[in-house]
This record gives sequence, C-alpha cells and structure tokens, in this order.
Amino acid sequence: MARHRSEQKQDAFLPTATLAIRAGFATMTLDSFGQIRDCKATAAQIFGASRLNLIGRPIFNFIAGLSRGRSSPSYGARYLEYLCADGEWHEFEATDMNGRAFAVELSMHRTQTSSRELFALRLRQAKQTACP
Repeated sequence: MARHRSEQKQDAFLPTATLAIRAGFATMTLDSFGQIRDCKATAAQIFGASRLNLIGRPIFNFIAGLSRGRSSPSYGARYLEYLCADGEWHEFEATDMNGRAFAVELSMHRTQTSSRELFALRLRQAKQTACP
C-alpha cells in the first residue's frame, strides 16, 4: 500500500521527536517574525493547547520576554538571533492557553534555508527549586 508524502515526512521527524522527549525538551519552529510554523506535541502540552491552536500564532503571545515592547519585526528577529548566539538555556516567564503563568527555559538555533530564515526553539519547563 502506498504511503502519502505527509506520512513519510512525519515519519522522518519521529527520531528527532523521540530524542527531544528523552532529552526532556519540546521543539518548535519559528519564522523570522516569531510566528510558530511547526511544533511537536510536547510543546503543545506545555502550553495546554493543540498543535493546530499554536501554529500560526506569534510565540510572543506565550513568551512575552522574547519580544522587546513595541519593537519592529526586524528588531524582533535580531533579538531572536541574539538568543541563538551562545546556545545556552535562558529562563523566561510563559503563559499557557488558560492564562496560567509558569517558568520555561529555552534554547534557540538559527538556520537559513534557500528562501527564508527559521529558528528552532527547544523548550522545557523550568525546574522548580524548593526554598531552604
């Protein structure tokens, strides 16, 4: 039985998604304007939403610290590039679909395709530390 191209493409992502789950982080793809272009189910779970409810929305709706006020889209893209520079994990406050605030850690990687710039965002809930 022939498989659809979308099923084959989805299967190609399974090893990466499995690796991300084992590593304890979720993955999302953003365009240079901060729009969510793709996300894995683990990312959707973190934000309490379905993948379809996240794709196409600005990441800034969920992680406000990724935007710089009323900055221009080009400045926003430069800030995303800045976050990619060191490859380290950075902590931000996020908001889920129900408005609940929580801490997340993220790391970003920038990639350039022939037609556009994309950002791979690795995301995990920040570990809660007990007060002494």
